[in-house]
Amino acid sequence: MMPGSAPWRPTSFGSPIAMVALSLAFLALGWWANEQAKVVRATDVWAYNALAAMALLVGVLFLPFAGAGFYRVIHNRRALKR
Repeated sequence: MMPGSAPWRPTSFGSPIAMVALSLAFLALGWWANEQAKVVRATDVWAYNALAAMALLVGVLFLPFAGAGFYRVIHNRRALKR
């Protein structure tokens, strides 16, 4: 943004959709790592469990931000229609 310009109001669904896709990808990675932890060697289980825990945590934490992004875009689109 340039100094003195009007505030930018995002109206594209691209970023929120990308955040939801990234969140679902992290959740899928966590589920996959959890399933793989059941069949790998005993010395590797800790790595798969750690990957599953971190991926699931990141996936769950991304969801509220994606929801807030959708809310902001919908709010901005409604404001522009008035």
